Amino acid sequence: MRTYLGVGDVVDVVVDWRGRLFAKLGTGRRVSDWGDVSLGTKIHFLKETTSRPSLGAIYLVKLPNTSHDELLGSNTTDFFLSLLAAKQFGDFHARVNLGVGILDHPDQPHTQADIFTMGLAVILPFAERNKFFFEWTGFLGSHRDQAKFIVRGGIEIKMVHTSWGIFGGFRIIGDERDFGTAFEYSESWSLGFLLRNELSLWGRKREG
Repeated sequence: MRTYLGVGDVVDVVVDWRGRLFAKLGTGRRVSDWGDVSLGTKIHFLKETTSRPSLGAIYLVKLPNTSHDELLGSNTTDFFLSLLAAKQFGDFHARVNLGVGILDHPDQPHTQADIFTMGLAVILPFAERNKFFFEWTGFLGSHRDQAKFIVRGGIEIKMVHTSWGIFGGFRIIGDERDFGTAFEYSESWSLGFLLRNELSLWGRKREG
């Protein structure tokens, strides 16, 4: 669950929470825990024009809320920075992000497990206010078994200021450790639900 709070024309404060996480360990035991909370800022640099995409950046600091004992979280404080781009191409909207994560290694003191993050989303409207969406997201790292990529797709239906959606996804690379979506049951495949609501804060619309 991610909430954006506008504090200026080009700056948003970001609060992100991963919800309830579930996993099945190699021993067959199923575990669960509440997900990490992340705090950060999103900055809009350039608006979209007919010849150029909109550009921005987002940084997040992940707090160590999820237990590492259950292999659902790292129990470390991590930093993420991503560059963002978005462009309208006819009827569909494309979004791209590329970034880095500076991560403490949960098992080796004084060691980092830094990663490169990336994502691509395509949004296609239908029936006026509704839309299909497809997402490919993941990360690459220097350590063994540190790569993970997930694809998701679904629909979102908007009613006044509230949007409801359902999506499905599956993992194409990696395992279920330390990666998931809020309230999503994530192993080799998953189903999830989303709720998006537009709020008017300081005279500006924000989604939460």
